[in-house]
Amino acid sequence: MYIVDIMGGFGNQLFQICFALYLKKEGKKPFIYIINPHDNSDHNVYMLEEENFNLSTVGSFSKSLIRNLKSIPIINDKIFSVINQDSMEEIKANNISNMKLVNSYNGFWQDKLFVDPVLDEFKTGFFKNEMFNDSIKKVPIKGSTMLHIRRGDHQAYLPLDYYKDAIKEAGRINNFNYDIYTDDPEWVKSQGIFNNAKNVYGPSKESNIQSDTLNTFARMLTYENFIISNSTFSWWAAKLSERKESKIFYPYPHWPNYQPDIFYDNWIRINR
Repeated sequence: MYIVDIMGGFGNQLFQICFALYLKKEGKKPFIYIINPHDNSDHNVYMLEEENFNLSTVGSFSKSLIRNLKSIPIINDKIFSVINQDSMEEIKANNISNMKLVNSYNGFWQDKLFVDPVLDEFKTGFFKNEMFNDSIKKVPIKGSTMLHIRRGDHQAYLPLDYYKDAIKEAGRINNFNYDIYTDDPEWVKSQGIFNNAKNVYGPSKESNIQSDTLNTFARMLTYENFIISNSTFSWWAAKLSERKESKIFYPYPHWPNYQPDIFYDNWIRINR
């Protein structure tokens, strides 16, 4: 049995769904284990519909059974295996040595290898969401650019020079104009380098985190170009909206001392 844990924010959930589809493509029959279900008010609430991707979930009864069995050390050691991010290279080489009866994949799986082979299947499921489908069908305004700034729960803010350099490079785009999406609009408005932004969009005042996140993501899908942050949320907006004429700017490295393999040769690297 293969289980993929679904956790973290919306962008991470999309990578995990892709990973489950990748395992399926490899001949396995994965189940997804939703850590924070729809009725949870946490920031990391599950925001997708697994049936759109033809994936099965671990139900409430099975979750309870797994928890009870794992609480018994001799059974846990014999039949359960947890495969985490440290095994990324072994997974990519299809060389996992510690497989048992029940294998749980616990990680964020941010790698092109788990996205590109299943991207068409993923898009088919993802755009069954009517709001996302309506957004992606819109013809983007020429030169329109989505710039993303994530601060609130981030511990490694991108330096202002990254955005300064990215805006300068993007300024070569015909009819360049940009909107900012951020979780800290007051900070953004206090920084002079963003004075030319047409709009600064922050979190809405509605209490439903899931609705706010999905509405924001749908709007982000409507742009031609993207200046993304070191956030999977904006990475996915760029990836799913990319057209032949799109320009996508990304920070390098993604994190200090760490660069996941999620960027493409035609994307434009801006040193942070």
